[in-house]
This record gives sequence, C-alpha cells and structure tokens, in this order.
Amino acid sequence: MQKSQYNSTIMENNVEFAKDYLQKVKGSIDEKLEKVLNDEIESAKKIYPEHIVDIFDAYADVARRGGKRLRAAMTFSTYKMMGGDNDDIAYDLGVIIELIHAYILLIDDFADRSPARRGGPTAHEFIRSKLAKYESKEKEHISDSLAVVAALTGNHLALKLLAQMDIEAEVYRKINQSLHQKFIITTYGEILDIYTSLTQSISEQEITNLLKWKTGVYTFENPMHVGAILAGTQDQKIFENISKYALPLGIAFQVKDDMLGIFGESTETGKSNLDDLKEGKVTLLIQHCLEHGSEEQKEQIRAILGNRYLDDSDLELVRVILMESGSQDYAQTLAENYINMAKNVVEKEFPNETPEAEKKFLLGIADYILARNK
Repeated sequence: MQKSQYNSTIMENNVEFAKDYLQKVKGSIDEKLEKVLNDEIESAKKIYPEHIVDIFDAYADVARRGGKRLRAAMTFSTYKMMGGDNDDIAYDLGVIIELIHAYILLIDDFADRSPARRGGPTAHEFIRSKLAKYESKEKEHISDSLAVVAALTGNHLALKLLAQMDIEAEVYRKINQSLHQKFIITTYGEILDIYTSLTQSISEQEITNLLKWKTGVYTFENPMHVGAILAGTQDQKIFENISKYALPLGIAFQVKDDMLGIFGESTETGKSNLDDLKEGKVTLLIQHCLEHGSEEQKEQIRAILGNRYLDDSDLELVRVILMESGSQDYAQTLAENYINMAKNVVEKEFPNETPEAEKKFLLGIADYILARNK
C-alpha cells in the first residue's frame, strides 16, 4: 500500500471513530439535557402562567435540536484525556456547555435574522407563531425581544446547574472563571461579526481574528479547557497546547461552515444558503474574491451582499464567481492548512501518555471537519 493510501485509510478510520465517539456522547447528553429542560418547564408551570412558560419552550426547542453535541464531546474527551474517571459528572458539565451553546444560538439567530436552525424555526420565529393570534403591530419586535429573554433564561439555568455541581470549590471557581473569560472573548468576536455587516472593507487578518475569537474559543478552546479543569489539570503548558490545537481547529471549522453556507445542501445544513449573503457577511470566501477577483466579479459580489431579496439565481451566480475566482479553492486549502496545524499539535506536543482513544478522537474530529457536509 502506498503512503498516501495508508494515510488516507488512517484518516478514514479516525473519522469513523470520531463519529462513533460523538454518537456515544450525544446519547448521554441528550438524555440528561431532556431531563433538565423538562424539570425546568414543569417547575416553572407551577409558578408562572402557561403562555409565559411557552416562551422558554422556544429556547428548549432549539436546545433539543442539538446536532452532534460537539462541544459536550470536546469537554468529555478532554476530561478523559486528562485522567478523569467520573463519566457522569463530565456529562453534567457537557450539558451545561450545550445549554450555553443554545443560548448563543438564539442570540446569533436574532442578530442574523435567520428563519431556520437545524431543520426547524429559530426561536424568534417559533415565538412569532405563538403570537400569531394577537393583532399588535409590534409582534415582530416583541417576538425578537422574547427570544432574547428566553436565551438569557437558558443561560442562567446553565450557570445555576454549574453552581450545583458536586465538585470542589476551587475546581468550580476555576471553571466559572474560565467560562466567563472565554465568553467575553466570544462576545467581542460576535460584536466584530455584526460590525462587519456595515462594510465590505475588511481584511483577511480581521476575519481570521473574528473566527478565532468567536468560533475557535467558543466551540473548541472553552469546552476543552473546562474539561481539563474538571479533571484537575494544573499544568499551564497543557492548557497552552490545548489552545494551540483548538484555535486553528476552530478557524478551519468556521471556514468550512462558511463554505457549506454557500455550496452545501440546505436540507443537510438546516439553514438557507442565502442567509449569509442577505446578511452581507464578508467571509474569507467572499473577502478573497473581493480582493483577488476580476473587477466584474467584485462588482457583482458587492451588489449581491446585503440584498434581502436574493433568490436562487443570485446564489448560483455567487457560486460560479467563487469557483472561477479561485476563492473556493483558496478557502479549502486554508481550512486544510489549519487542520494540519491542529493535528501536528496532537501528534507532536500532547503528552506521550495521552490515551489512544482520546488522541484518535481529536485527530478524527479534525479530519471530520473537512469531510462534513452539514
């Protein structure tokens, strides 16, 4: 067998292992999450009117549509990698991470004015349907406002559960501190993301910073750090190496996500291919075209970005432009380079005693990011 075929076989095996690992974690997380949400809803119904509790159900509905539970899996795998042996408590922390994730999704969907999330309505659209019977002209604003409040409720539910975990006070303090520190970074990334909709003049470095602050920290570094803290890790070098793996992985994840946003199948991704274009989002794909495309291509892209009335013919035009300008190939190569950076850290800088299962999972997740179609 040639070396390239051998490497390809290893990558495929690692990807399949990562998928199985994710599925195992997802089953435990979904079960615990469902209980948490049901307990909160039943408890709330004893105190508040049903139509008020229905608003929280918009948050719960999105939280239940949990996708792969990637962030919980990153928490769990790092906990195990660092010698943790209480799976149940690691899953509890994973649930908290996923509840916070759902909170972020509601805010993000509101900011993006997205109509769909994971094959269903976004929370503000869910609430809009609940308010359909009212005559008020302010229903849209009220629905958006209620979605934001429902998100805050979910976030504070997560933080309450964290405070109730049966862990040492110092471990709780460190997890709590790390969570808040990482989410402050994430909010600055979100601010930059929203701010870029005001202008099409943004550099590749600015977008890379955005992806690092918003996706790298939030999706990979944060859950991995808290998983390590839960396991009792204190060596700062380990946290640094985790970050050296997590941040490039996050950038690659978002580059691939942005590519799927244009070239993926909406039935697979669960959201419209037109969302990012209507929002006027300058992704690395778009930025490369605006910098390196022909004058005609640049003019066409600029005219399409931010137009709320785009249709499928506009999407097809964008796809052709991004392919012909070389922007699609550039983004793919960029994602591959960041993935290789992350994998090199696992293979060369993680401790020799790293458990084989967790090492295989981290390598498999990296390759899975490039292979995914949703």
